[in-house]
Amino acid sequence: MDVPLPVANDSIAALRASVGGGHAALRAAVLAVAECWEEDCLPPDGPEVNPRADGSAWSPRRAFTHVVGAERMMVEYPVALARDGTTPAPLLIADWRAAHAEHGASDQAEHERFTDAGAALALAEPRWRGFEAALATLRAADLDLTADMPAVWPGYLAQWGFEAPATLRTVLTVLACHLHDHARQIGRGVPSA
Repeated sequence: MDVPLPVANDSIAALRASVGGGHAALRAAVLAVAECWEEDCLPPDGPEVNPRADGSAWSPRRAFTHVVGAERMMVEYPVALARDGTTPAPLLIADWRAAHAEHGASDQAEHERFTDAGAALALAEPRWRGFEAALATLRAADLDLTADMPAVWPGYLAQWGFEAPATLRTVLTVLACHLHDHARQIGRGVPSA
């Protein structure tokens, strides 16, 4: 499965489309490899800069757990933003936290619930819809607000041709690229004969 990565982050509309497209690509990839959900059938050669990567093959379940957990972590970054003494996009954070609290908020808890591809999607898709709706509350000016971020993100984005200033734009660009990157990884899974 060939999954294109996002090509633009110059507007809130482009970023919303990239995140939504990443969710759709993940869904398609997970459905395509449902029969090898537990097999370590994913190639370890993805271009991701990931300190936890150890060069071994992953199962679709492990990759999906990773990407969902990373998405949960990434949306915490806008909490650090400030505009006129207030936190921008409070709906974004409140909705996302509520969606995760409802279904468990740890990689281990999610891994245990992601028993098969259908169960994983049934848990993740309501969160994705909520997050995508919350993204609609952002304003274009919010994209350039300052955000703290991990040191690995600039290197991760550089491989896709993006610069990585410490802004909400970068947080959402990392999220979109990460979704698409793992959709590509999962989509390359080949069940053993």
